Amino acid sequence: MGYISAKKANKLAGEGKFKGRPLYIACEECDFIWLESEIDEVRQLWREDESIASIAKKIKRDIDEVTLLIIDQIRHGMIRKRKGSLLEHVS
Repeated sequence: MGYISAKKANKLAGEGKFKGRPLYIACEECDFIWLESEIDEVRQLWREDESIASIAKKIKRDIDEVTLLIIDQIRHGMIRKRKGSLLEHVS
C-alpha cells in the first residue's frame, strides 16, 4: 500500500517528528495534479450543479481525485459550498 520506510521518510521530510517512524501516504495511487483547463472545467460543472460522480465521468478522472479538488477549491474560495451536498460542511 502507501507505507514508506523511515529512511525514505527522513530523506523526504528531513529529521524531526518522522525520525525512525514509518509513514503512510494516503491515496498514493491517485493523481492529484491538475491542468488549469481541467480545474476550470470542474469549477464550471460544479457551478452547474453537476454531481461529483457526474463531473468525474465527464472529465474522465477518478471520483476521489475530483472530490479532493472540489474540497481544495471550496477552501480557497474558488467555488461555493452547496447545501445538501456531501461537502456542505467543508471549510
